[in-house]
Parts: sequence; structure tokens; C-alpha cells
Amino acid sequence: MKLKLKQYFLFFVIVISQNIIAQDKPHLYFNKDGKEIAKDDYCRRCEIQYFIPVEIENDSIIKHVIIPRQIMGVLNKKELMQVQQFIGNTVNRKIYKNHIIILNYFTTKNSNIKHYTNNKGYIKKCKKDETISQFFITEKDFKFTSRKTPIFEDITGNIARIFFQNSNINCSYVIIKPDGYYYTYLGEYPQDRIIDIAKSSWNASKNN
Repeated sequence: MKLKLKQYFLFFVIVISQNIIAQDKPHLYFNKDGKEIAKDDYCRRCEIQYFIPVEIENDSIIKHVIIPRQIMGVLNKKELMQVQQFIGNTVNRKIYKNHIIILNYFTTKNSNIKHYTNNKGYIKKCKKDETISQFFITEKDFKFTSRKTPIFEDITGNIARIFFQNSNINCSYVIIKPDGYYYTYLGEYPQDRIIDIAKSSWNASKNN
């Protein structure tokens, strides 16, 4: 009995100590370019809908970073082939080079994955369009199954590394066009707009 009490007491002390250490860590704030800014400026920018706040904690500090919700870019031919190969290996399916690829991506923090993966209208519309290959992907070590919808785990972490490095964001999606241009949206999103965005023209030089 005394041993158990000592164990509980030790556990309590460790938890309290960790909380105290976490509270003592300095908080640093950064803009989308990685430049340190004042807390007030950071909070003001967080209110802008085009940005999303991300908290990164390590042994010494707690970093608060704002990143754009929408990111546009382009993959060169070699990078595009690698990405298509990564996706093909993940979903165990052939990826057609002339298809627009849509990946709906989820992390363990997402509580609405059932909502997204059960959107019959969205899934049906994707399947009906012969120019689109759409897949639901979860982050590495996040296994989620559905009776009706195939959901694939990013086992290698390659998809996250390329498009979703801020993996603590609950859900995101990326659209990859056959010419290598891609559009990434981070955070909660209206799913029914994705196909219209995929079929529209982009300017990769613009990042909102």
C-alpha cells in the first residue's frame, strides 16, 4: 500500500513539474515568412481568414507561427513523377498521368473525418468525372476505416512531407494537375467547392 502511494505521489510530482516547465517556456511569434513579430501583431494576423495559426513546441520554446491557408506551387517533371509514384504506392492503384489528383488529408486531431468521408454527393461527383482521381488519406500511424469509403494511410509520410508539413492541422486537401501545378488548402474547408477549384485555372505565383 505504501509503495502504491509513493508511486502515485511520484507521478503527481512529475505531472506538476512538467506543467511548470511548460509554463516557463518563452513564447515566440512569427509571421508567414519566418520573421519574429510581436504578440499583438501575431494575434491580429490570426484574425485574417487567409492565415491559420500553428503552435510548435520543443524542449526550450513554444513557437507560434502563422501560415497561409492557401498555397500554390508547381512540381517539375521529376517531382511530379515521384509524387504520382508515392500516391500510387499509397493507394495501391495506377495513377493516370493525365488525371487531376485530389487528396483529402486528415490527421489524428480531426474529429470530422466521418463527415468528410461520408459526403456521398462529393464522392459521386469525383467518380463521375473521368479526369479526376480522388483519394482520402490519413497521416502516418493514423488508421481509420470506413465500410463504404476506402481510406488510405500515408505510411511513408511522403505525402505529408511534400504537401502537409504542418501535420498538427486537423484536415487539408491538395489538388495536383497533370502539368505539375498544385493547390493546397489547410484547415477545415467546404468540400463541395473542391471540384470547381480543381477544374479552374490557377496562377501559381499567387499565394493568398
